[in-house]
Amino acid sequence: MKSIYLIGFLALFISCTNVNEPTFDDSLLEGEWNWDSSNVEKEWFKEWVFFDSENNYYKYTYWNDSYLVEEGKLEQGKIYLNNTEKYTIDTLSLTEIKMTEPDGTCHFYIKSDYSWSEKYSYQQELKEWFEKDSLKTLIVGKWKLIKAKYPIELMNSPEVLTEFTLEFSRDNSAAFYKNHDPDSAIGYTYKVRPDGIELERGCIVGSESLIPEVNDSVMLLVFDPKYWKDTLILHRIP
Repeated sequence: MKSIYLIGFLALFISCTNVNEPTFDDSLLEGEWNWDSSNVEKEWFKEWVFFDSENNYYKYTYWNDSYLVEEGKLEQGKIYLNNTEKYTIDTLSLTEIKMTEPDGTCHFYIKSDYSWSEKYSYQQELKEWFEKDSLKTLIVGKWKLIKAKYPIELMNSPEVLTEFTLEFSRDNSAAFYKNHDPDSAIGYTYKVRPDGIELERGCIVGSESLIPEVNDSVMLLVFDPKYWKDTLILHRIP
C-alpha cells in the first residue's frame, strides 16, 4: 500500500514540475512607446522605444550624440544587446510597460496611439528616426559657405553674415563663425528632421531649414524656406 502511495506522490510531483510556464507574448509590444516622464517638459530629453514586427528593438532620443541610443532583439520579454541581456519587460497594462535592468533600475513607458490617424503610424515614425539619425551623421562637422545670393540674417541675433563657417557638433550644438573667424562663434542648438534642421537660440525655437542634398563634401542648405528662396552651397572643411 505504501508503494502505491509513493508511486502516486511521485506521479503528482512529476506532473506538477512539468507544467509549462506561461510564455511572454512579444507581439503585444509591437509599436512605439514613449518614456513616461511627466517631469520632463522639453522634447530634447525624452525617449522613444520601438518594437517592430520582427522583434527588433530600437531606442531613440534627441539628447544623445547619436539619436539611436540602443538597438537589440526582443525574446520572450527580454531585450538583448549584442546577445547580452539588458532589460526584462513587465506589462503593467495594455498601454504601460516597465523595463528593468539587471541592477534593478526601472524605466517606464507608455504606448503611443495612432488609431486616430490614417497618415501616421509607428512604422512611419521609426522610418523618420532612422532618416534623422542618418542625416545627423552626415552633417556633423565644419562647413564653409561657398555661394549665397543674399546676406544671412541669423535667428535671435543682430548679426547679418555674408561669409561664415557653420559647425554642427555631435552634442547637438551648432555655431556660426563670422568671416570664418574661430573667435566669433554665434552659438545655437539644433535638432535634425528627416529633410533638414531646426535651430534654437535662447528662448527662440523653430527656425526651420531644408537640406535638399548633402554628402561627404557638399551640403545644400535653404534657411527658413517660407521666406527665403536662396539655396546656400557649403563645402566641408576637413
